[in-house]
Amino acid sequence: MVIETTEFNVFGIRVKEETILKIRLAMNETYNYLTNKEKSWEDSEFCKREIASLWEAIDDMLSRFSEEPFHGIGPDEIRTRLMVNRDNRDFIETFGYELKKNDALSDILKELKEISMEPGSLRIFFRDSVSQKMAEACIEINKIIKQIRRERDKIKTGLKHFVDWAKSNRRAIITCSMAAGVIVTSMVAICYIGIPMQVVNLLIMVSLAVICLIYEAYGASETLKEVRKKLSRRLGIILRMNGW
Repeated sequence: MVIETTEFNVFGIRVKEETILKIRLAMNETYNYLTNKEKSWEDSEFCKREIASLWEAIDDMLSRFSEEPFHGIGPDEIRTRLMVNRDNRDFIETFGYELKKNDALSDILKELKEISMEPGSLRIFFRDSVSQKMAEACIEINKIIKQIRRERDKIKTGLKHFVDWAKSNRRAIITCSMAAGVIVTSMVAICYIGIPMQVVNLLIMVSLAVICLIYEAYGASETLKEVRKKLSRRLGIILRMNGW
């Protein structure tokens, strides 16, 4: 597992700085389009309130999905279960099309297809990018969702900083909190416009987000082995990787 300031690599899925930059461009184009339709989108504070309320809706939807058997989901189901106001419906639909247009998530979607899964709490198998050998992760989804809820304010703050960057070009530090919120929101957006995926793939990205958040809290002062123990104790994530 590799987590740097601008790159996250968990379960063989790489979130590169290039990916974040493409998402930032898609969000910038989204705000430009929406501002031409309705002047309220000119206001950065309005945009920040909307992105915060959107995250709360995504958090609630993922919680409900995590209680059900894993299955494929389509845009109709996302549209039904994502309880948002009209402004956020306009945002997430436009954002999804902009993400699709510049292939912002194409690398992540490709890597998700390489992961094999087994039912249960969530057991996934992936190729470790460092050792190039197969590795395994066992994840307790309920604990993951609870941790995301505990980190809600931190993620919303990261998303608000991202809005400043996308809308006003106020370059922000790419933190784990920001990447967590941005990637999961982007995954929901592309599904919202008609790109089907499995619920489990959304939950894998949520798990990746939580790992990044925990590493952000402990990585500076503790070894990766110690962080791994905390992941197991607090989140029910057991990683079996080559050399660990």
